[in-house]
Amino acid sequence: MSKIAIGGGWRLWRAQKEFILEDMHKKHAKELAAATPEQKREILDRMLKDFDRQKNHKPSAGSLW
Repeated sequence: MSKIAIGGGWRLWRAQKEFILEDMHKKHAKELAAATPEQKREILDRMLKDFDRQKNHKPSAGSLW
């Protein structure tokens, strides 16, 4: 039995999560840098909602995913 795939699902999920979060931070970097602490909380809240939306994305039946 090969041990290459042990924990593969977990590693894939973690890598996808990090990729999405890194992309969101790049997207909002300027906005976060110029924001007040209260605005930063609002921006981070939007980022979390966006992350949940992307994480729970279900492709349509006709897509080639």
